[in-house]
Amino acid sequence: MINLPTLQDIRKLEWLVEKGFRNWHTKNYQKGPYASGAVLHSETKDGVNRFTMIDTSLLMKFGKIAEEIEVYREQLKQDLSEENRNKILELIKERKESVKLNLSKIEAAGDFHLGAPDNLDRYSKDQFIKASQIYQLEHGLPNIVSWDEIAHGTMERTFNSASRYEGLIPEKFKQVVIDKILASDLTGEQKAYEIAKESMRNLRAITIHNNSEQKHLFKLLLKPYADKILENNGKLILTSGNHFNKSNPTSDEALEFANQFSEEYIDNGQIAVFSGKGNDVGVGALRLDNNQKIFVMHKFPERNDEIYGIMTHLRKMNNDADIVIAGDRHHPGAGYADGHFIALHPGYEPINKFVPLIGKPAGVRGFNNVFYDSDKKGVYAVEFVLNPTLEKIIEKEKII
Repeated sequence: MINLPTLQDIRKLEWLVEKGFRNWHTKNYQKGPYASGAVLHSETKDGVNRFTMIDTSLLMKFGKIAEEIEVYREQLKQDLSEENRNKILELIKERKESVKLNLSKIEAAGDFHLGAPDNLDRYSKDQFIKASQIYQLEHGLPNIVSWDEIAHGTMERTFNSASRYEGLIPEKFKQVVIDKILASDLTGEQKAYEIAKESMRNLRAITIHNNSEQKHLFKLLLKPYADKILENNGKLILTSGNHFNKSNPTSDEALEFANQFSEEYIDNGQIAVFSGKGNDVGVGALRLDNNQKIFVMHKFPERNDEIYGIMTHLRKMNNDADIVIAGDRHHPGAGYADGHFIALHPGYEPINKFVPLIGKPAGVRGFNNVFYDSDKKGVYAVEFVLNPTLEKIIEKEKII
C-alpha cells in the first residue's frame, strides 16, 4: 500500500498558521506527522521495488533552476559572440549538473536471529544472508551497513528458544529422508548432493541455544562481508537487539560483535556501536555527509501501524535526524514525514508458531537499501530486496 503525501508549499502553510487561519490543511500541518513532496516508484528486472521521495522544498529549487535554464536558452537565440555563447552553454551545463543526484547507499538489515531454528518448508536464514551478500556485490557495495538484532539470544522465559526444535530427530530423518534418497534412481553424485542439502536443512531447523556459538555464526556468515565493507572505506553500524540483551543482562550485543573487529575501526569511526546498555535495545545517531544525521533504534512504539508509530515517536521526542532506521517488526516499510526519511527493514527469520499466536502477518524476508544525496537534502530513496529477488539468487547460485 502506498499512502501518498501532499504536494503543498510549506512556506504558505506556515504563513497561514502565523496569521491564524484554520482549515483542514493548517490543522493537519500543525498536528502532524506531515510531509509534502513527490514519490517516484519503479521496479527493476530483478523484482526490486524502489521508491524515491523528493521534498517539495527541493522540487521548488529544481523548478527555479529549470526557469534559469530556460532564460539562458532564450539568450542563445540572440546574435551572440562565440565567447558569450560558450559562457551561456557552460552556465546551462553547470545548472543541469546541480540537479543531478549523487546518491550514497545504506544497507538497512537486521533481525537475523542467528541461532533461531529455521522452518523445514522454507529457505533458511543462512541462505537468505548469502543471497543478500551476492546481490550487494553484484549491484555495488553500500557505503554504510546498519545491522541490528543479529543474534537470537538464549532467553527461554520469554522467547522459548530452546524448545523450538523444528527439525526431525536423527532416526526419523534417516528413515524419511536419507533412506529414500539412497533407494532412489539418482546417480551417486546426485544422492550426495541431496543428502547434503537435506542435512543442512534439518540442522538449521534445530535451535543453537548457546550465546558463544551464535557469535561464532556471526564470524562465519556476516563478518567476512563486513570486512569487505570496512576495507572499502565503508562504515558499519552495530545496534543491539532486545533478544540478545534480555538473554544477557550483563552483556551488550553491539559491543560483543564490535569486539570481533580491530579496535582501529572503532577509533577511526568506521564502526559505530549503538549499544543498549541500560536498555533492552540499542539506539544511536551518526553524522553523515552534508551534515545529515542517521538515527538507528531497533524497536519503536507501534501505535496505529509500524511506520506511523515511528513518525509520531520522532515528533514527540523532537528528533532532528534526516534518516531513521528501525527493525524488530520482521516486515518492511518506509515513510517520510517532518523531514525524516524512515526505513523499517524486514527480518531473516522464517515464520514460526509465534507469528499466528500474536496475530501478525507473516513478514517477507530480506533487507532495504536506503539512498541519500551527499550534496543536497530533501531527496531519499529505498529499495526493498525481498523474497522474489533473493530466492532466485539461491536457486541460481545453488546455495544450500
